Amino acid sequence: MREDFEVLSAVLDGDAVDIGQLAAALDDPEGRRVFVDFVKVRQATANDDIAPRGEFYDRVPGDLTLRARTKGRSLPYPLAAAAILLAMLFGSMLDLNVSRQDPSAPGPPEPTRVLRFEPGVDWQP
Repeated sequence: MREDFEVLSAVLDGDAVDIGQLAAALDDPEGRRVFVDFVKVRQATANDDIAPRGEFYDRVPGDLTLRARTKGRSLPYPLAAAAILLAMLFGSMLDLNVSRQDPSAPGPPEPTRVLRFEPGVDWQP
């Protein structure tokens, strides 16, 4: 699809578009064909039922359904809050230990050579 036809999809999405671009896209015979194709896809998917059919639930054991997997798996609020506080505490302790560096530790090594690049000489800007 050409980039100038993206305005056609945007119109169907309900987005604000430039009227000049829309008119130019609809003046093109290919643009009109693409617009009709967009409408066909919208209509085909608008009536599509997202929920699985009954045969799906007959074949899948009850413990594997979405409701069974998500039911009762959350942590109680006090336990979740305690876990967050512990993580923050250990994180702050780690941060304190990292920030205390040994002043006698050597710094980075000294460079043995320095490379310099000139614009227009070594590359074209």
